[in-house]
Amino acid sequence: DEPVCRGRLRRGVVRMSADTTTAFYAEHGAGPEWGTPVWVVEPLETAVDGFDLDPAAGAEPRDYARERFTGPPDGADGLARDWFGRVWLNPPYGRRHNPRWAAKVTREVEAGRVRSVTALVPASTSTDWWHDHYGDADAVTFLDTRLSFVGSGDTSASFASCLASFGSFPAEYWRALDDLGRTFREVKE
Repeated sequence: DEPVCRGRLRRGVVRMSADTTTAFYAEHGAGPEWGTPVWVVEPLETAVDGFDLDPAAGAEPRDYARERFTGPPDGADGLARDWFGRVWLNPPYGRRHNPRWAAKVTREVEAGRVRSVTALVPASTSTDWWHDHYGDADAVTFLDTRLSFVGSGDTSASFASCLASFGSFPAEYWRALDDLGRTFREVKE
């Protein structure tokens, strides 16, 4: 297994409201779990020859990983269990959820239990939780469109999304990210 690389991205000037998800959830009555559109995850899944774990599965339209934690009350809690391998993560969103899942990503990466993590998260770059955890990613891709999550109908989210990538990936992965938006990678000195 390859070690997970750690670095700090150069901080930019992009600013968004701290958390605009509450209004979106209330408007659609869906709560914090939204499924990832297949067109976002499928090219990344193919590039890494499949993800090993989805620790926040449940709202997805299909299985994106070989093993899935679907959360309480019926399944394993991705916040409480150890992660492994190549991880796909689209965690529950919201003020209460975002910092907890971001901290879990950091703990799993720093513990060396994962080969890589690809996390689809709100691009809340003006929040402490985003800078404290996703600012340490090896790369961040800002998606070039607002997503229409599975379960939201044709309505786009009221917030921008990004993919935070931790670890090493094959060249196909980076090409797939380029098709999804603008990617900023760690500056190695």
